[in-house]
Amino acid sequence: GFAPGQELSEHSTPMAATIQIISGTATVTLGADEFRAPPGTWAWIPPRLPHSIRAADEPVVMLLTMIKA
Repeated sequence: GFAPGQELSEHSTPMAATIQIISGTATVTLGADEFRAPPGTWAWIPPRLPHSIRAADEPVVMLLTMIKA
């Protein structure tokens, strides 16, 4: 999880992934797109796409699934 204001800085991976926000609200950046992600939000992250996640004003718990092709 992430503490309020904590961030996973921009990076990319060779594998695809999905994220699902379990609790809290995050700001998710996928490439050039940025969006608010409340609980229940999920996103597909293609391989090599730059992405980042930042917790807003409350702790964020998310489920990350890495997909090895």
